Amino acid sequence: MPRPTETANLYEPESLDDFSDILENNEKVVVYFYTSVDSECKITKPIIRSLAYKYKDILFFLVNVDRHEDIADEYGNIKRTYGGYARVYRRTPKSKVVLFQHGQSKAEIHGFHPYAEYGSNAYDIYEKEISTTFA
Repeated sequence: MPRPTETANLYEPESLDDFSDILENNEKVVVYFYTSVDSECKITKPIIRSLAYKYKDILFFLVNVDRHEDIADEYGNIKRTYGGYARVYRRTPKSKVVLFQHGQSKAEIHGFHPYAEYGSNAYDIYEKEISTTFA
């Protein structure tokens, strides 16, 4: 069973098998793939926590790609490189949010977006994607 964080619906995975079962057996899951050395990831983590407080009917997971390389490779398409830095599609380390529905990836948000072209902040971008994907 995954370890709960300070929020009832925000978890950290225990193992690949356990995580796979959770994805398959839950309708809505938001997974935040991050690395502990990237400053953008440190900014995004509190945003994910805030969204977990708001959306009580959705499971949220924090997956540290340095600690859970197998989960990151299987579900986030994230490969580790030398020095423990995560790289998403051969770019510099970035956070990545993947929205799963019944075990299938439905949407992805790459990197940190402080401001979108229309003035939205990162919270608004993630919230819009969650609300439209799981509508």
